[in-house]
Amino acid sequence: MKQIWPNYSYSPTTNVLTLTGLNIDVDQLLLVSAPERGRIMYNFADSTVTASAFTAGANTGLTLVASTAGLTTTAALVIYYDDQLQSTAITISNFPASQTTTFGAVTGSVSVLNFPASQAVTFTDASLTNTQLRASAVTIGGTVTVGNSVTIGSLPAISGTVTANLSISSTVITSGSFTSLTSATLVPANTARKMATVYNLGAGQLFVNAGVTATTLGGGFMVALSAGDFYECNYTTTTLSAIFATAGTASWVSH
Repeated sequence: MKQIWPNYSYSPTTNVLTLTGLNIDVDQLLLVSAPERGRIMYNFADSTVTASAFTAGANTGLTLVASTAGLTTTAALVIYYDDQLQSTAITISNFPASQTTTFGAVTGSVSVLNFPASQAVTFTDASLTNTQLRASAVTIGGTVTVGNSVTIGSLPAISGTVTANLSISSTVITSGSFTSLTSATLVPANTARKMATVYNLGAGQLFVNAGVTATTLGGGFMVALSAGDFYECNYTTTTLSAIFATAGTASWVSH
């Protein structure tokens, strides 16, 4: 899943960015931007703003090639990366009163339904408080994040139901470039797509629309990107079409 990493140090003198406490490979880093300067510092799909060196480790480091103009050691950067974890949703219901259920590490949402009053459910991770359920229908809502696996051990014969619904983040990443001065497909439709991003390298203005046709006229586009603009679309899996008003180049990523 795509995440934002907030802990880093940056030196404009050497153009070195250190991701403090984060150990990732180069294929997990997606984007680094300096929003106060309206500048993309790193885009894995754009060779002009990638990195000249990348070192994985406890504190991943990379040497950027983007301009350092106007940046300081306290520059506000936004860092996107893919943690490559899957999200797990678990529903457990109708256990007999004698059943004890223990959860180890869980990433995702947990719903516990229709337990008898004597039923104990225990989360073993130290960050969670052990919970004794005292109602006939109890839901632990929201998202509980304590790891990337679920373990249920020592279960006697039961007549209830255990259902695990897996919702896995898209691991297929596609990308490309766009230069058309007539309406054409920018990002193909994909029902498994979680997000699409578009970066207008310049120089022309790019008009983007949801659907198979885009125009430069009002009502024919949903966003207009000037040179250097970045657009993130995470609410549609349909085709994104585009058209340049004047000659230009854009890059896109779908994942």
